[in-house]
Amino acid sequence: MRLLCKWWGWDRTLPSEHGTEEREDRRNQGDRLIGYALENLGEGALFMDQHGDPHVLIDGSPMPLNSRCYSWLRRLMWEREERAVNGEYLRTAAGTLAAQAEFAGEAKELHTRAAWHEGALYYELRPGKVVRVGPGGWTFEAHPPVLFRRYPNLKPLPDPGVGGSLDGLLSLVNLKSERDRRLFTAYLVTVPLPHVGCPILSASGPMGSGKTTAGRAVKRLWDPTAPETVRYDPRDFLQKAGHCYVPMLDNLSTLPDSAADTLCRLVTGEADSKRKLYTDDEDVIVELRRAVILNGINAPTDRGDVLDRSLVVELERIPDRDRRTEEEMWAAFEREYPRLLEAAFDVLAKAIACKSSLQLSRRPRLADWGEYAASVYEVMGWGAEAFLSDWDEVVKVQNRATLDGSPVAQAVMKFMEYRDSYQGTSTELHKKLEDVAEDIGVSVSRDKAWPKSARWLWRRIQEVVPLLVASGIEATRSEEKRGTVIVLRKTPADDATNATGLENVTGKPDTGGNTASSNATKAPNATANATQNPADTAESGISGNSGIRSGGFAGPAFSDARPGEDVTVAELKARRTGLSLEDERRVCELVRKGFSERSARQEVAAKDHPIDCECEVCQ
Repeated sequence: MRLLCKWWGWDRTLPSEHGTEEREDRRNQGDRLIGYALENLGEGALFMDQHGDPHVLIDGSPMPLNSRCYSWLRRLMWEREERAVNGEYLRTAAGTLAAQAEFAGEAKELHTRAAWHEGALYYELRPGKVVRVGPGGWTFEAHPPVLFRRYPNLKPLPDPGVGGSLDGLLSLVNLKSERDRRLFTAYLVTVPLPHVGCPILSASGPMGSGKTTAGRAVKRLWDPTAPETVRYDPRDFLQKAGHCYVPMLDNLSTLPDSAADTLCRLVTGEADSKRKLYTDDEDVIVELRRAVILNGINAPTDRGDVLDRSLVVELERIPDRDRRTEEEMWAAFEREYPRLLEAAFDVLAKAIACKSSLQLSRRPRLADWGEYAASVYEVMGWGAEAFLSDWDEVVKVQNRATLDGSPVAQAVMKFMEYRDSYQGTSTELHKKLEDVAEDIGVSVSRDKAWPKSARWLWRRIQEVVPLLVASGIEATRSEEKRGTVIVLRKTPADDATNATGLENVTGKPDTGGNTASSNATKAPNATANATQNPADTAESGISGNSGIRSGGFAGPAFSDARPGEDVTVAELKARRTGLSLEDERRVCELVRKGFSERSARQEVAAKDHPIDCECEVCQ
């Protein structure tokens, strides 16, 4: 064999740089490839991420040691030997390097687009280009202390320019009111903060109002990707959301319950795992928090937990004479893009500096984001308390949408209209609420949101507890020998926000005053700074200093109540219905005894009719 090799020139030696012959490395391609990789890597280049996945650091960029590193290994082999390498050796080399990373004992956290580190924001514009935003302003960071993941669908952002203003971006969005413009601005500036739960931006409005454009403006400013929007799929949605920073769901008419649950978790922080492919006991872990954008003609869901985490902004239909082409609009956006980024980074840096000294009279839902949003208001010259006032209006919209979608909440509020408290088993309450629901036009047999059995009643009540508390109704549950007992009680209206704006199912106007009496029901007042304006003689707040003497009545006020007037519920009812005051008192008494309001009114109206009367009232 040696003679044959010598005859044909196969002597297995290669000339060295100095002219002498050296024996060729006879290891297989996989072993040689591992050697080339280790020679190329510096100290600490092999590591595990926060989820236990092996990575390699190449030119400062992390790369997972799976099939995505094959291109790097192929390039190494070609640079060293000018040879191709087959799949088996690639898998061998990647697996061996992964084992080296696993036992290297080093773990590093990886981020997508944005990272919060030691009081400053690090935002990646593109690989190798990172901006640091802190209390002292923003600057480019050549050697950031954090690492960012690489996904092929992430598009680069330009370098920030000079002399920009956020007005250029707001001109693309046809917002309905100044309140919407302020809230949209606060949201836009705070999107890059990855450590706070940012509310779901929900743009609503008629067809042709630019809802998709509003979402795209935020998306393209902070997180341009391909594709731009994602479609909800229970199996793959978390992966899609993990491969971007701002997932956008466009033109939604409805939102499945599973999607609603997932979006709620994305706001506060989502974590999940699934079995790794071709394994029995290995997991793929997903852990993320995202700023979500969705839009639709109407809110795609009326679930309270989703609305509670949403920032709803309204848009107006764009008149045909004012409509612009997309080509013109996005060309203007591209021209202003660097300056828009500079303006956003500048406001954000000032807001971060302002937050440490900010003192709010109260904190809204998603309190961490609320503090940053209030800081943006301060920086923009609107004042932090103006944010609380604007957010109260958002809460009104949330509560009204929740009320519209919850027949249980409507029935409970109607049921407690003339009661100070109620205690009974879930079965008893379920039966009474069914009667009330029929009175207010809810079909208990057809409405899917209505609990079909008493076992589900408490679950439905729990879903609307914040709404009931804002209306001055407290719901509690206890277990006794006779079964589950539910207690409903009138309480001072929730002061978490200053303007719930709830409208009672009977169509009465909002409550607007506060009282000072010890057993009074305090309705929230509509001012931003939560200053209390007690009624002089009222036992229950109506508006200004007028009072309804009802022994703790907490329902919304009647429009007939006048400032300074001392009046009872029955008197106000009599004005509205045309019955005598005595008859109205009788109606209230029957309702307290368990009659539905309709039945009580029929009973009172027919009290002087003969037994065999066949009039409309008696029938």
